[in-house]
Amino acid sequence: MVKPLLRRGLPASFALIILTCLSGCGTPMNTDNDDGFPQTWDLREPPTRQQVGMDEGRKTVFYEINMKEPRKVTFYLPEDITLTIPVYMVSFESAGYESQKTSDPTGIDARTSSMPLEETIELYRSTLKQLGLDTSKADMFEEQAEEAQERKDEAGPTDRTTSPSSARTYDYLKLSVVAVYQPDVDTGLVKLIGVWGDGIPKSRR
Repeated sequence: MVKPLLRRGLPASFALIILTCLSGCGTPMNTDNDDGFPQTWDLREPPTRQQVGMDEGRKTVFYEINMKEPRKVTFYLPEDITLTIPVYMVSFESAGYESQKTSDPTGIDARTSSMPLEETIELYRSTLKQLGLDTSKADMFEEQAEEAQERKDEAGPTDRTTSPSSARTYDYLKLSVVAVYQPDVDTGLVKLIGVWGDGIPKSRR
């Protein structure tokens, strides 16, 4: 049985990242579940803090569910891009804000649960394809990760194999996807990181 966790406004180690008001209707989320973990997130326009459930006085909001039982969710992005991926955590953060009470989110972070390397590679490739990104990056990651897997007995807890950078700007949203393999535990995961507005450093806009 899934035991969901819902944390709002807690400080984040914001390593990795979405909204649900289809057609801009103002509904905070769209979920068929009773646990408050959305099944769809609409990022076709920049979300407001009210739409993502960011409490007054906070700059971060987390939605989490049991890591061992991630939920397949759909992200609606600008330019008619749709991404469906199983995740256990989605978070939003407001960076460079002027007011904790009024500033809207400027970034989103989502991640999958840990999974075997083969599944990680498959999901990473699928995610790249759905986002219209170069799927050859998955081939490069597969080669590097499999080499690391062969030496997993020598690996330490800080050893990581990370996929080549894959990013694209969809209208206002700059979104990147990253696959990570940890050889010492022989598992990997896929992360989504999105930024917009004040969340993008001026040198990179």
